[in-house]
Amino acid sequence: MSKFTPFAANAFYAPTLLPAIEELLARGITQAAIEAQLRRSLSDLRTPFMRMPLLMSRRFWSFAVEQSGDPSIGLAAGERFVSTATNGLTYLFDVAPSLQSACAYFERFFPFFNGHFRTQIVRHDGAVELRFVDCGSVKSSPATTDYILVSVCSMLRRKFLASGVERDPIIGINLARPPAVDCHAHEQALRAPVHWARPFNSVQLDAQLFV
Repeated sequence: MSKFTPFAANAFYAPTLLPAIEELLARGITQAAIEAQLRRSLSDLRTPFMRMPLLMSRRFWSFAVEQSGDPSIGLAAGERFVSTATNGLTYLFDVAPSLQSACAYFERFFPFFNGHFRTQIVRHDGAVELRFVDCGSVKSSPATTDYILVSVCSMLRRKFLASGVERDPIIGINLARPPAVDCHAHEQALRAPVHWARPFNSVQLDAQLFV
């Protein structure tokens, strides 16, 4: 196997937007309008390894919020992610023998698939968190962050349910922005306590389950 070389930032794996596109279509936003924003057909977006400039992701989420009139649309779209999106990262995460090794794949490959963030596994005071650090020249929007965090939380929980472990590996969520108008919507979608105005976006994990 060839040595892995980190991917350059400022591009994202286009098929990761397909669950979000399904959410827009379900809300009555036309396929033609979505394709015009992304300058690609939906068929093109399903092409394996299709990557696009990060600016297109930012444009897409601004369009999604504007057209839906829902600032929390990233939450709903993120809930579709695990059931509808399959890619190399989700496969590696699912087959990893532990949560620690699964999150190590995030550290290694996340910038290729997402572009907005790189991830870090941070240990402190006996706790573990999966931190999402903005790395692109185009900063992530709240809707983008919501979409990513909800989908990642769903992946984390699915892994434990498939293993027959009933405990929730997620202790809490940190968000690096002021509180939303409807904080309850975030706690309901993320199914964990949400802490606002923190230095980083992160998922706080159960240290015992992590290993």
